[in-house]
Amino acid sequence: MLTAQTWQWSQQIGGPGDETAVIAGVDAAGAVYVHGRYDSHWNSGAFGLYIGQDTLHVANHSTYLAKFGADGTLQWMRSCTSIIGIEINNAFVDTVSQRLYVVGGYVNSCMLDTTPLSTGSNVASFLSQWDLDGHCLWACNVAYSGFDDQRSCDIGAVTVDHEDRII
Repeated sequence: MLTAQTWQWSQQIGGPGDETAVIAGVDAAGAVYVHGRYDSHWNSGAFGLYIGQDTLHVANHSTYLAKFGADGTLQWMRSCTSIIGIEINNAFVDTVSQRLYVVGGYVNSCMLDTTPLSTGSNVASFLSQWDLDGHCLWACNVAYSGFDDQRSCDIGAVTVDHEDRII
């Protein structure tokens, strides 16, 4: 007979459109990092992502990163946007370097927090490094493909080795 764990905390993430949430990792202090996407609801014209009292208001297809404290309180959330499309495919919390690595794909141009990326009119995959306070420290394009298929240029995994090299 196994004893189930008790709930520590839970948090609702939602809005009027289509949303997802994926846990990226937990840091040494027990904070939880989450990434996902949210879309506008085309029928009603409503858009936004609600986490507790906070709301992200960005139309069209957008993604987000969020940090919840060990007690479940929202510490911060950041929007990653593109007029045409953007997706965060994976994120990794490196507790040694105290950094968050994020990979994904976008079309034409995007904004990762306050860091812009552009391809012209192509689909690109990106790699970015964030501090644990939610600031994008740097971002770069790592691959390009034609405009016809947004999924043709996805990368899905990232980690660092024992010498802090991104692999």
